[in-house]
Amino acid sequence: FLNDPDCLMVRDTDTRLTIDEVRLLATAFAMTDGMLVLSDDLAALSAERRALVARARALAGGRAEVVDLFERALPELVVSRHPDGRVDVGLLNLGDGPRPGTVDLARLGLADGRAAGGDGLTEYWTGRPVELRGTLADVGVLPRHSARVIRLEA
Repeated sequence: FLNDPDCLMVRDTDTRLTIDEVRLLATAFAMTDGMLVLSDDLAALSAERRALVARARALAGGRAEVVDLFERALPELVVSRHPDGRVDVGLLNLGDGPRPGTVDLARLGLADGRAAGGDGLTEYWTGRPVELRGTLADVGVLPRHSARVIRLEA
């Protein structure tokens, strides 16, 4: 057994990582239920960045599936199913250019109406509304090196 976890760096000083890149790393680490090892001095982090760590921790703990693992060189879709019934859908852009942020929830077995109820869907990190057209969820364009997460409650 080999374990070589990467550190999650969330600080917003002395780094060249953008907020999108930090969220991408946090999403990938947490949604695959990997080890969240922080490389920052927590006391020195801004309240916003400490909140980001807490939100990353809240994404962890599910049963992860990298949906398109064998379909492309850089995976773009991770689904994490949690014991309490909630499902997180992570759209990843590991590439160097923007890409559309759409996912067919029916393809994931999630077209059971949970997404259409209540106040609608919002993106986990930003709180922005997610457009839902039938079973197609659209978070908008994913900038390079970014991630968006759609949370479907039980």
